Amino acid sequence: MMEPYLADLGGTGPYPHLGKYWQDPRRRPYLLHLATQPIGFALVEELDRQTNELVEFYVQASSRGQGLGRRAVDSLLHAHTGTWRVGVRKDNALGQCFWKALLGNLPSVAITEVTTPPALVYEFSVAVQ
Repeated sequence: MMEPYLADLGGTGPYPHLGKYWQDPRRRPYLLHLATQPIGFALVEELDRQTNELVEFYVQASSRGQGLGRRAVDSLLHAHTGTWRVGVRKDNALGQCFWKALLGNLPSVAITEVTTPPALVYEFSVAVQ
């Protein structure tokens, strides 16, 4: 699934440090699926005991617009409560729309702009349920 993801972003593989997500206990790979079919993935890194970063998130084009990505993010956020960081490249219009819609209902989302790569970084907290 990495190849179509990178192609969506205008890049090619191999993805650097992908193997670390199966070796480093602070990094977690998730496969998103519908029934038994893989439809995407998420790469999460624990930056410290309170902060997680959604490093990469992808839902294949044929599965978008059905709420599957929203449900996957909801599951991830509740599996790892605390502070979250999500970066979205400024040239990723679909990603920007997705995250703005998804995070728009949260009471306190801080948005920081970074230059390399040009992206918006959303930071927010998820309470323990």
